[in-house]
Amino acid sequence: MQKKLLVALLACLQGTAWGQAAYEYRYWFDGDESTQQSGTSLEKTLKLDADVSALGCSMHTLHIQVKDSNGVWGSPQTRFFTRVPGKT
Repeated sequence: MQKKLLVALLACLQGTAWGQAAYEYRYWFDGDESTQQSGTSLEKTLKLDADVSALGCSMHTLHIQVKDSNGVWGSPQTRFFTRVPGKT
């Protein structure tokens, strides 16, 4: 069974225009851009169901960026979380 991390982030924190029809986002863990995943969303609030099964049981960082209506990536937003043994 895959371990999942559910993160709810407001798109406005990423500098995304509210009137935009869809926006692109990308995220990665622990400063390792080789783990980068990306997608698009039509929602103002992003609910990210990210697979963390490859991460060890310790403190980690999640970095996320959103592209604005001009096609420019915003500054990465960083959140910290702890993966605990035996928890999904």
